Amino acid sequence: MKSIDKLKTNDKKILFRKIGEEFGIYGKYKNLDVSIEFEFTKRGIKESVNKQKNNYDIFVKMLSCFESVVNNAIGIEVHNRNSENYKTDITLKNCYVLVSAFVDDVMIYPVKLEIKEFVDKPNKLYLAITGDGIKKTRSLQKGLPIVMALPNLLARLS
Repeated sequence: MKSIDKLKTNDKKILFRKIGEEFGIYGKYKNLDVSIEFEFTKRGIKESVNKQKNNYDIFVKMLSCFESVVNNAIGIEVHNRNSENYKTDITLKNCYVLVSAFVDDVMIYPVKLEIKEFVDKPNKLYLAITGDGIKKTRSLQKGLPIVMALPNLLARLS
């Protein structure tokens, strides 16, 4: 999968949209830490891939356990980017930042999720792999979100 890095940006977006279709990840979601319903769309994966910049092979792995990553994410911040330092969007009510993770055979990968809550349109989810991963030190089920290990993971990333 390392060859994904060699694809042109538009080809990456097309590839990931198709992978998203295969995994059935497009649709509406809820999370216990966020009191709103939000959706992940083909446009959402396009923007997420555009911001990813690297680790595309890990991003594909994350898509295989996408629902668990989203459902088990933990909220860490709520803010509104309508300030002097950000582009203003008067329809944006809040941004919710959550953190999750998933595991493969040898590594734990942190995932940052951002949910944009809007006043007059559906709420949107965007996400990114936030690092190369951390070598796991105990046996965890592959693909399993590691909510119980998140405090330790966060401490190691900061």
